[in-house]
Amino acid sequence: MLYVNLTTPEQNVKIKTPFFSEAIRDYLLHIGVPENLSRIKLSNKEDSPIRITLSGETEYDRHLAKIFSPLNSLFELNMTIQALEDLDLRIKDNITNNIVKDKYYSLRELRQGLRSEFLSLGDVSEVFYFPISGIIYFDDDCRYYDIASVEELLNNEDIIREHLHTLPFASGIFMHECYEGLGREKLTYAEWDVEEWEGALYGSVSARFTEPLNADETESFKDWIFHENAERFGALVGDTDILTEEGILNLRLWNSEGYFILSYGEMLRYVYHRDDIAFAG
Repeated sequence: MLYVNLTTPEQNVKIKTPFFSEAIRDYLLHIGVPENLSRIKLSNKEDSPIRITLSGETEYDRHLAKIFSPLNSLFELNMTIQALEDLDLRIKDNITNNIVKDKYYSLRELRQGLRSEFLSLGDVSEVFYFPISGIIYFDDDCRYYDIASVEELLNNEDIIREHLHTLPFASGIFMHECYEGLGREKLTYAEWDVEEWEGALYGSVSARFTEPLNADETESFKDWIFHENAERFGALVGDTDILTEEGILNLRLWNSEGYFILSYGEMLRYVYHRDDIAFAG
């Protein structure tokens, strides 16, 4: 069991992980810690109003604690531990052994290790594409803003990619586990990403399957991407800030004008105007 030892000028608290975020937030507020969990860093600096150290009961817990740095938040810590506890049994032993052997030196490396393990479960790769847009705020009060240009989105490709890769994991979500449509037993992994096509940046979902999807399963999977972009995951992405040199970017995975979900072959025809295609969604 991994514990969070939280110290304020008035209190010393030992919290067992994983914990129920709402309950911990209420408790921390009660003892005078008003910050959101995502803003509480795992820092033990003496001049910090909130000091945090980690302690573990087992060898695994002690090695797991090494993965987290002062740059990581209490929210990330809790969601990571919850995700590891609920991990697919087909990869759980490998991940656990790698943690004990200190093969992951950071939370980012752990995420990459999980991604590799999930990808190894399927032999068939498919990529689906969709338009993205964004709003850039130029001040902290979000009073001054503009629609992100094609160039601004493209210039921030790496930052957007890192955000899309990190956000589901930091929130305790493995996206493929949310899919309940046709062919769900074939899906082993799904990852939101971005990709440049002819000078413009598009959103993408890279998926891995144990065998190819048939036509009905493909349409079902596209429908799922559409609803994730328009609702649950899209809302999560849109509500979180992406810091760029231009300002604060709020990314949009869905819009109401000319929207589509296209397979790789359909995307080729769309971008290069090879022939007419039918839009999905």
